[in-house]
Amino acid sequence: MRLRSILTILAVVLFGRPQAQDISALRRSVDWSEVPVPKQVFAELSPDGRTEVMRDELSVRMRNIKPEFFTLFFERMRVIHFGNETDVARHSRFVIPESLDPPMDGQYLPHEERALRNGALWYNVRPDHFGARVVRPDGTWNELSFLIEVLRDTIRTLMTNEVAWSYALDISPVQPGDVVQVWWKYMVPYDASTPYARGWRGPLWTDNWSRLTSWRIFFHDEIPIREQRIEVKYDLRQGVSFSGMPPLHQEVNDNEAMVSWERAFLPGCMDEVNARPGSDLEHIVIRIDLDDPRYWRREWLSGVGLQYPYWNLVLRRREANALWWKRVARKNVPDNQNQLFKAFLARIAGATRDVSSPLRVARVHDHIAAHFEVDMDDAWYNDEDLRLQRIGDQVTEGRIGFRSRYDMYAKLIDHYFLNYHTAYLLDSRVGEFTDHFLTPLWENEFLFGILFQDGTLWMHPKRTRNGWFVNELPFYYEGTRAFITDVSDLWFAEPLAASFVDLHDLPNEQDRRYASSQVTVDLATGSVHVEAEIRLRGQFSTLCRGTYLYDERDSTVMPVYGHRLDRIEGATNIRLDPGSPSNKFPFPLTVKVSMDLEGRLLDEGEGTFALDLSGLLHHAVPKGFVALGRDLPFHWDFIQQDLQHIDVRFSAPVSLLPGDSVYEEHRSGSASYAFEILQAGGTDVSIASDLNILAAVERGPDYQALEDLLQAVHRSARSCLRVRKQGDIRP
Repeated sequence: MRLRSILTILAVVLFGRPQAQDISALRRSVDWSEVPVPKQVFAELSPDGRTEVMRDELSVRMRNIKPEFFTLFFERMRVIHFGNETDVARHSRFVIPESLDPPMDGQYLPHEERALRNGALWYNVRPDHFGARVVRPDGTWNELSFLIEVLRDTIRTLMTNEVAWSYALDISPVQPGDVVQVWWKYMVPYDASTPYARGWRGPLWTDNWSRLTSWRIFFHDEIPIREQRIEVKYDLRQGVSFSGMPPLHQEVNDNEAMVSWERAFLPGCMDEVNARPGSDLEHIVIRIDLDDPRYWRREWLSGVGLQYPYWNLVLRRREANALWWKRVARKNVPDNQNQLFKAFLARIAGATRDVSSPLRVARVHDHIAAHFEVDMDDAWYNDEDLRLQRIGDQVTEGRIGFRSRYDMYAKLIDHYFLNYHTAYLLDSRVGEFTDHFLTPLWENEFLFGILFQDGTLWMHPKRTRNGWFVNELPFYYEGTRAFITDVSDLWFAEPLAASFVDLHDLPNEQDRRYASSQVTVDLATGSVHVEAEIRLRGQFSTLCRGTYLYDERDSTVMPVYGHRLDRIEGATNIRLDPGSPSNKFPFPLTVKVSMDLEGRLLDEGEGTFALDLSGLLHHAVPKGFVALGRDLPFHWDFIQQDLQHIDVRFSAPVSLLPGDSVYEEHRSGSASYAFEILQAGGTDVSIASDLNILAAVERGPDYQALEDLLQAVHRSARSCLRVRKQGDIRP
């Protein structure tokens, strides 16, 4: 740790303190003299005047062979017809570097922010130029001005917090009907810190060598594209290979190669609600196996140099302490931290080492998942805290450090002399691992797996306060293909092929929620009291229990999963019993809420009252779905049964106003929904809202029934009862 600080100080001495990003190149005017005005596009404009990319040209050039000089140049020119003011507001901002793989770049962003960012997270990007102009059919044009905003994203690497800079450019003035030509270029270095990043220093000098090993380019965008051409120029000695959609053209001249793709009439679908472009859209996968010393090792007997796949280095770095913990477990080391750790295990799982050791590990994991806090270790990643991990202190204090997630579990499993596998995960909403697309792997979440009886016990070292129990995974990891490795394999002399495992998929008939609310209304005083019970099972427990137990939501899923009844408008005198979660499938949890609702009963006069029940019904369905023009299949989060009922008892007999007694039912190709308001007695009214997801995917082509169903579900969240009092009101 002290050495890491010394290296940081040397960097400041050699290169100076970090300065504000240089945007002078963006401020310089672009030379348009050699770029003809695309007059032909005016004859091709859509009759309906819709917003459309008329021409799209992307060029990727890879230069130089040696890692210290290897760079990528990205150049893009687009001709865009803006059809209306809404699209002008949405699509007149451009980000450099742009995201060529939006699902991958946005996977860790909060769900509600993904549509707001469309940039890539690369390091040390050098913008070369940016220009925009409005062009006219007669060949004249005028240049547009733009505002520059420098965006700063913090990326947590293996040992540090690093900053990725990008540049947002808002062009103006753009009017509906304008045809705008935009042209930008930027450079992405492979390793701007060479030779300082060589060998063991690599993790301290993170650069794009850690992000360019395996990546994707998508053809589609948020708006339709009329004509597109993508070309990649590279040198055969750079170890570049392609998969996914094959190129249309390929040229090789000595070592210089060029591949290109040409597409036409691409729909604007990258931002469609609950779409999964990684699964449903064609794209390009690029892998770069540069002749980089990082990926070379000498065979330990012969001394012959061998080039290893990049993921071997990644996993050796991520699991660097694995063999150390295995050796420590086989020695009776009496240091204080080891003694504290053993005392913790004896207290939670018992001290005997026998055939039930896998279950003892599982018991400890479930205790960590349910009771431990998470220390994000920001001071350590910012090089402000130089202390060692002190895992014994962590378990004694009931916390797990972010940097200790691997080491704590390796130490735990090795204590019981068990072997384990590690499985690296890819969010199913992003895509699926293949032999060619492995992602860079530096930031992927991971599981520990130990064999038990006829299966595997999978354990996720928690990264948030709400942990997942043994074999519990959220829908976006459940049933996915994981990249799996055995730590001993990483130290074999010969390079190994990538291995995968299909993770378990627990029975979806247990993914159920039942919410029941008993509402008591005093018409004389206007008071409204609610007694509610929410029973969560399966995925509903995995996704929703954290919000009641720890006021914490999985930020990568829809915010509605974090809906709490005791937080709805007007809630007072709240008594919350969040219950205790079970660590056995389907992980049931029962939450009880007692509260008063203020300002919810409106006296409309002449014995008529309106009772606002908004917020008591809260199905987890997305907003903003539009059937018209939908192109990609609609993916539900998971197959489920979500039953929510409200029973209202008034202090005097009432009758529903004509038209308020409602029954509606909606069915689509993947789901059914029923909503009913029923007079159950003189003083009683019941509301039932039942959503059943029957299939994980709806493929259309007609999505109108699905839109009607989703709109009906959203209406239920704003439920309001209008009743007329019968007779006198008695206290």
